Amino acid sequence: EQVLSRKNTEELKDRFETMANNIPNLAWISDAEGSISWYNDRWHEYTGTNKEQSDGWAWQSFHDPKRLPAVVERWQKAIATEEPFEMVFPLKGADGTFRQFLTRAAPIHDEEGKVIQWLGTNTDITKQKEMERMKDDFMAMASHELKTPLTTIKAYTQIVEMNLREKNDTDSLSLMKRMNSQVNKLTTLIEDLLDVTKMQKGKLIYNEDFFDFNALVREVIDYMQKTSGSHKIKSKIGGAISIFGDNNKISQVIDNLISNAIKYSPGTKEIVVSTHTNEEGVILSVQDFGIGILAKEQKKIFNQFYRVSDERQITFPGMGIGLYICAEIINRQGGKIWVDSKIGKGSTFHVWLPIDHRNVIE
Repeated sequence: EQVLSRKNTEELKDRFETMANNIPNLAWISDAEGSISWYNDRWHEYTGTNKEQSDGWAWQSFHDPKRLPAVVERWQKAIATEEPFEMVFPLKGADGTFRQFLTRAAPIHDEEGKVIQWLGTNTDITKQKEMERMKDDFMAMASHELKTPLTTIKAYTQIVEMNLREKNDTDSLSLMKRMNSQVNKLTTLIEDLLDVTKMQKGKLIYNEDFFDFNALVREVIDYMQKTSGSHKIKSKIGGAISIFGDNNKISQVIDNLISNAIKYSPGTKEIVVSTHTNEEGVILSVQDFGIGILAKEQKKIFNQFYRVSDERQITFPGMGIGLYICAEIINRQGGKIWVDSKIGKGSTFHVWLPIDHRNVIE
């Protein structure tokens, strides 16, 4: 029985190694303490090493020295908490060049639930990262190039609108106002694209100070109500509450959430905006009674360029960057953003912001 058991174990080991050696990823196994004992052939081909040159903690020699401390810290934390490891970092190949890899590792437990090994993979995402960089550079260039002529067009439309008003040409004035509205939408889109590229390059500037959050919400509701002829914006806003942050950026978030509530609730007459406070911060809720969002889509809608696949929503225009920008701004301000939604019943977007994000312990 012992011989047969050992034979079966060896056969399983051979099957695993055969499979692992034929996948395109680099793969490895470590013990419970993080010391690597086995690599697949792809690892040795990429690094140009043999088994003796890679075992244990020798993998550190293939890392960028500037990134290595962060990698080691994250890896040790995963081992201590027994939580799956995931991180993107460069690895040096046999030719001496670094390529970007998405690395994931999962703990393997015995029958008693104790971690006995870690199974990890490294996936080369260099081309993906390069494509993302090229896309971001193109977006930044296109946005800047479009902004200049658009500013000129907007100025001319305002001049023509003034002349038509003086001549009391109401028919032409109505058309000009519609045109100006479309120009404003295009301006907003370009500004959103610029914000995305600035966020990704870490260049989005925040001007922070204490301000009355509820007063800001009332201000946004006021001018949004003036531009919306289809919905009544009901408000349940609390008293004065001072928080620390960038009121312009947070105003942009409130504007976007109210605009989306109006946009995705055709056939209804109202939306509800409310706030309430607790000892730690303030919560804003924007509720609509529209088409709703599928449960499987709710965690993805804050991703960059994500568009809901539900056939009822794909008819609505948009590029999937508004909620991404909102999430980035709120996260930068130490807050949280989430959604509760039911199909056919509507959606409620919630934003929580701390009184002073500088005091929030991550």
